[in-house]
Amino acid sequence: MPTASPELRAIWHDHPDGGDFAAQAFLRERGFKLTRGWQWIKPTPNHQITQEEMNAIDYLVYEWDFDGVVIP
Repeated sequence: MPTASPELRAIWHDHPDGGDFAAQAFLRERGFKLTRGWQWIKPTPNHQITQEEMNAIDYLVYEWDFDGVVIP
């Protein structure tokens, strides 16, 4: 059941490309990789996740039941 905050929905849900597609594309463009278990792998182990990246991850977790971030 979708539970993203109104703030996260305002950022991603109303995006012209569609919330989940836009958020995923945003993360992939920054080097994140999606696993078969719906987890994101950071571009490098020491990558510091930005607030924008965290917003995309949180949106996907809360709205679409993705499983967060794993460290390689």
